[in-house]
Amino acid sequence: MSRGLLAALVLALLAHGAGLRNGFAYDDHRFIDANPRLATAGLRDVLLDPSTHTADSDRDVWRPLRVLGHQWDLSRGLGAFAFHLHSLAAHLAAVALGWLLLRRLLPAPSEVPALLGAAVLAMHPLGVEAVGFLSSRGDEYALALGCAALIAALRAGEAPRRRARLAWLAGAAACAFLAFLGKESALWVPLLGLLALRLVGRPRPVAVLALTAGVAAGYLLRQVALSGLSPAQTSPHGGDAISQAGWALYGTGLTLWHALWPERTVAAEQRAATVVMVSPRRTV
Repeated sequence: MSRGLLAALVLALLAHGAGLRNGFAYDDHRFIDANPRLATAGLRDVLLDPSTHTADSDRDVWRPLRVLGHQWDLSRGLGAFAFHLHSLAAHLAAVALGWLLLRRLLPAPSEVPALLGAAVLAMHPLGVEAVGFLSSRGDEYALALGCAALIAALRAGEAPRRRARLAWLAGAAACAFLAFLGKESALWVPLLGLLALRLVGRPRPVAVLALTAGVAAGYLLRQVALSGLSPAQTSPHGGDAISQAGWALYGTGLTLWHALWPERTVAAEQRAATVVMVSPRRTV
């Protein structure tokens, strides 16, 4: 294993390993321990019936890959520990795939830039919510599988044989599709592929089309599951179109601000999350 990759993984463990002792918090309750259908829903139900995803009445929450992951965790019989261990493993996978993507995408020598990028991904305070709150694991799935899709797209351009190129293109589309099933934010995958094509000349246009096809397939499945609609939630999650756009812009701006200027270190964020999760009223 590369020393750079090993260093990034160690940093991720140091930053987030303490979260393994936590319980359930916030949205974890409606998605996991208070969700009566989590343990019994079959694959078809998870993919096509949004009511299996949450215990409340919201019907625009559609994250089937997260639900399947939670089902697997529940079947382990280890309580919240299994859920947190799974989320930590997903984060480590995202860090490793992010490092590998940077190594392949950036011009040589890329060891130092790849390590810096992976280290930011491993330890940035914004990552505490995605790793520590089990209901946010879809972000980790989308990131890890999105990176895998982009790596496959790059490999398609390097393959010497037509059959190998087609296999890599199919892999890129499949990973993009699964990334969207993790969270709809995977819409960034083909956009990032297009940006890379513009800036560094890779991946090839046909690979960008494969990424787009994978995300489009995920979006189509989402629309089928939601009966072609996107039912409005109550504010602040939704409301009318103007409210939804306003909250989306506010959330995006706030995220960008904290990404550039974190208010707390990852250790402070982890301690704050721990206080919430081990509260007697919140722990299950």
